[in-house]
This record gives sequence, structure tokens and C-alpha cells, in this order.
Amino acid sequence: MINTVRTFYTLSMKYSTYAPETVVTISKNEARRKAKPWINKEIIKLIKSKDKTYKKFINEKKASTKDQLFNQYKQQKNEVTKSVRNSKKAY
Repeated sequence: MINTVRTFYTLSMKYSTYAPETVVTISKNEARRKAKPWINKEIIKLIKSKDKTYKKFINEKKASTKDQLFNQYKQQKNEVTKSVRNSKKAY
């Protein structure tokens, strides 16, 4: 019995030396993606594109260009919403 305990202790010490336990952390973005598996890379690209257009719209000074950017933003927003809904249904 004592021999078995010593063997187990020795093995566990060697195991922890050569293969230590590690803690893996996940970023907030990765955690959100895993929480919503229907959001794929294509949808993420659409969202980034929409966000860039919105940023341009906010920073634009000309009224005519601002109107065009706003219409483009609305169209992209609707496309993102439609893609998310379709992807969610398919999931």
C-alpha cells in the first residue's frame, strides 16, 4: 500500500514537471463569437464594412457626400441584419 502511494506521488510529480497544467484565457471577442455561433466570418466582414462607412459618415463635412454615405450605411446595415437573420435561421 505504501509503495503504491509513493509510486503515485512520484508519477504525479514527474507529470506536473513535464506537462504542467496551464490556464487558457479567451478574449471577450472570442467569447462573444462562441456565444453566437451563427455569426460567421462573412458577417463579421459586413459589420466591419458598415462600421467604416458609419465612421466616414460621422466625419464628413459636405452635405451631399454625407447624404450618400448615410444611404450607403443604411443599405449595409440592412444587409447585415438580413444576413444575421438568415444565418440564425440556418443554425
